Amino acid sequence: EHSDVVYDLYTGGPNLPVFDTDADRLAALKDAHAIVEKGYDDCKPRRELLAALDAGIAEVASKV
Repeated sequence: EHSDVVYDLYTGGPNLPVFDTDADRLAALKDAHAIVEKGYDDCKPRRELLAALDAGIAEVASKV
């Protein structure tokens, strides 16, 4: 059985982190964006994921 948060983020497992505030959500989205930018070469799936993260960042940032 896996209880690692990273594994659960990937698989949708039960140990997903919960962010209580918009500021926490914004920080997590920005961290995810940075990880994708640094960890993957340019390709269509990367661009689509970054666009989705950018949209999420913009939405949450408008609430902070």
